[in-house]
Amino acid sequence: MTRHEPTLTVPEAPPVRWYRTWKGLIVLTAVAGGALYLSVAHPAHTLAALPWAVLLLCPLMHLFMHGRHR
Repeated sequence: MTRHEPTLTVPEAPPVRWYRTWKGLIVLTAVAGGALYLSVAHPAHTLAALPWAVLLLCPLMHLFMHGRHR
């Protein structure tokens, strides 16, 4: 039998979330600015679309917030 030397492994760095990158921050800032613009300049249209937005968010939350059932 041969004796195996233990190998040293360096743990990998965890992946960076998309919203913690510069591109992600720019996209989030643009989305927040667009939401602010719509709520200030077009409040009637924004309030009229609110029930539909809530209904559209339900399936998205169902898909993305279950944590992949690990």
